[in-house]
Order: sequence, then C-alpha cells, then structure tokens
Amino acid sequence: MKFVGPEPAIPNPPGLIRALLIEETKISHRRRWEELGSCRQTKEFLLDCNMQTTEFLLGMSRSNLRKVVGMLNLQLPSEQDED
Repeated sequence: MKFVGPEPAIPNPPGLIRALLIEETKISHRRRWEELGSCRQTKEFLLDCNMQTTEFLLGMSRSNLRKVVGMLNLQLPSEQDED
C-alpha cells in the first residue's frame, strides 16, 4: 500500500485535534481581546480567559447572568430586574 501526499500514514487521534483546536481558539481570543480598543474596565477586571468561569457563567440563566454582570459592574438592579 502506497501513501501519497503530506498526510500521515497513521491518522491523528481525535484528542490531539481537539486540543489543538482549543489552544488555537484561546490564542485567537486572547489576540482579539488585546487588540480591542474598548472595554477598559472589563479588561481591568478580567485579566485572562478562564475556562472554569466561562462554563459557570454560560450555564446560568439570562436573568441570573444579568444580575451577576450588574454586581460586577457595581450597578444597582432596577425595579424591572426584580421581577
């Protein structure tokens, strides 16, 4: 059996491909975050991407997430948010 081209004779394991994608995503996210000219206060608070915090926040409902973001921004909840 003859192999032609740059592909490896033995395929890469799915775990390696997943790890490479995750690492490339982190690098891309970090580069975009550093190049962003706005969000000064958020950048001061969130120094780096944290997967555990990200998963925790994405698991919340929108109303609870809104409350957390309001607390982090030192905003008092409005009467409408209390419902």
